[in-house]
Amino acid sequence: MTSAHPRLVPWKTSDELITLRSQFFPESETTHKDQILYAKRAISKTLSYQLKANIPHSMLSTAHLKALQLRFNSLEIEIDDSLQLMSTMTIIRFVNGLLDPSQQSSFAIPLNVLAKKIGLPSWFVEVRHAGTHESLPSLEMLELCINHALNWLFENYWMKIDDNKDEDLIDVDTELDLKQREDFKALLKNYRRIRKLNINKFIKPGDSTEIGKEYWIIMKQIQAQLNVEILVDQIIPGGKLKFDQIRLMYEPLIHYLMVDETNEQTIEILEFLIFKIYQYIKFNDTNSIIKNDIELSQGKKWCNFIIIERLKLHTELKIYRIIDILGKFNIDETHDLLTKLSEVEGINEIHLEKINKKLKLMNKLQVNSQQNKEESKRLNFDIDDISNDLENLKKKMKLMKQEQNVKVKLFEQYENWEPKPFGVL
Repeated sequence: MTSAHPRLVPWKTSDELITLRSQFFPESETTHKDQILYAKRAISKTLSYQLKANIPHSMLSTAHLKALQLRFNSLEIEIDDSLQLMSTMTIIRFVNGLLDPSQQSSFAIPLNVLAKKIGLPSWFVEVRHAGTHESLPSLEMLELCINHALNWLFENYWMKIDDNKDEDLIDVDTELDLKQREDFKALLKNYRRIRKLNINKFIKPGDSTEIGKEYWIIMKQIQAQLNVEILVDQIIPGGKLKFDQIRLMYEPLIHYLMVDETNEQTIEILEFLIFKIYQYIKFNDTNSIIKNDIELSQGKKWCNFIIIERLKLHTELKIYRIIDILGKFNIDETHDLLTKLSEVEGINEIHLEKINKKLKLMNKLQVNSQQNKEESKRLNFDIDDISNDLENLKKKMKLMKQEQNVKVKLFEQYENWEPKPFGVL
């Protein structure tokens, strides 16, 4: 169908965009080497498009963010200020380019409001603000932002590109995703049904009873079809149940996912939990899974269970990854978990050294953040003082006008007078 408002674009057909999308976001089965190759081709193609005509902000941002992601994932990465500055500027431009076109009011609309309208998480706005007006975000935080920004662009821009070969592709994918989510919820419902039969009983592997067989089939299906978001939403029900009841219900499932040394699902659950806690504490995001202090408390207890209480189930590599995850989010909760982890008996020297480095960096960043807050308070105090002085000056001006008829006296002589600049006593 011909557009009523044609415009010049640098690509010939939408097929080119579909190819570009597949290079930016290849299938999970693609080898790491091929993923890097495809990403570099996609970046070069996007930059060549830019030379021919104007391209959408989301497309250009994808290229810039992907280039930084490659650099973060490189084994030869050199950690320096330039990477931190480039990453911060890219995030700022990513957010500005998305929100500025919506700024069409006579008065400036808060960016958080504009972000909510387009479905952009509000913490992107906070990171943009920090990078613009405060100290630069840490490299760990910037890497996290870049990964989430690419995921957001994939879901909100690239997946909406029309595929002429199959116009219903997006609808089919959406329906498939909804079906998978519903299937996973049904599995959890069946899991809870069996657990409620005797919630204090631990059903051992190989149980030959009908209930035992069904239970372990469900457990394996949950592991195979795991949806982290849905599972976390189920294990943090808010004020409906006490944590001890929730833990009794889901502890066997979480334990089962942790036992497999080659399985990374527990790490995914932990990272998702920590991120949601960070969102709630830092940005007061009540539209997410953690909406109040009760759910925050439940989330913290699950983190403590996975990291501290079940530490012996983790391999050394997983512990290393846990330390990295906690170090990415500079909040009191992650600081406390790292401190607890350092005090656990049996933690090896390599892990302990890494924990201490993370804690030292987090403490330094917290001091800088506190100094920024104190500076902000001092500035506000000074502004209030100026306002008060202006009000007092206005009152004095009124009094002076009222006392115009008062007799003016001559200056009295002062014997020990010494000349001094104005303002010096």
